[in-house]
Amino acid sequence: MKALPLLLTFIFSLIGSSTQSIAANSANSAPASTPEQDAEACIMPFLDALANPPSGPNRAFLIKGRVESISGFPLLGLMPQFELAVEPPNRLRIQFPLADTTVTACRNGQKIWAAPGSQIETALSLLPPPPKTNAPNIPKLDVLPLLQLPFSGKQLELFPTLLQILPKGIAPFEGVSCTIVDVRLLPQLSQFLPSNLDGWAMRMWISPQGKPVRLGIQRPGGSAVIRIEQIHFAPSLQPEIWTPTPTAIDIPLSRLQALLNAFGKNLPAPK
Repeated sequence: MKALPLLLTFIFSLIGSSTQSIAANSANSAPASTPEQDAEACIMPFLDALANPPSGPNRAFLIKGRVESISGFPLLGLMPQFELAVEPPNRLRIQFPLADTTVTACRNGQKIWAAPGSQIETALSLLPPPPKTNAPNIPKLDVLPLLQLPFSGKQLELFPTLLQILPKGIAPFEGVSCTIVDVRLLPQLSQFLPSNLDGWAMRMWISPQGKPVRLGIQRPGGSAVIRIEQIHFAPSLQPEIWTPTPTAIDIPLSRLQALLNAFGKNLPAPK
């Protein structure tokens, strides 16, 4: 149960902030790709789906995988499954098991719902009362930002030049030799970035088929290591994904920030 605040912090920060990999060339028709090219081929389809507008047909993606650790703490070898659905500009849903139930949190436009409602209501009941509307120096969350990049897919073609991609060799993962790369934004960009992107870094394991199979993600609010078992890109996802379940409850925007703050107090500093 100690992992719950950590996992929910990671989930709700995704909600409130904010094609498969390119096919490998035939060995007979083109030279082998470099680790840097492999990393770019894994990253760019996600960025293009978040672009406005994308350069390709895909405007949504679904990821299924397992969580190895949150903020450096292994989840007792259980590696719970998760499912993350993203459909810009304003839809995101994540689903994961917890004990003997399945927790789902979803943003659909400017509304947020979560299930099972009984557990979420318990967490909300433990929060301090909301501040008065006219309270000074109290930030208010009135509108959720778009889950979309302020660039077109064509403009994002230059994005790899802003990345620092460092090959880290070859290592086995699940019995397969994978290419490992570290990905960061160029240090020169730090002065132009918002605080929530400063210190962002990612380690990626890439399969021989050119697909990301494991990610280590570090961000100012914490870190996580996940295994990726399936990636699906599409022009849109099934409408029922965004429909509240029978046990879901709405989370008011006025309480979302307090919920994040409460969970964040239990989140250790990233290692």
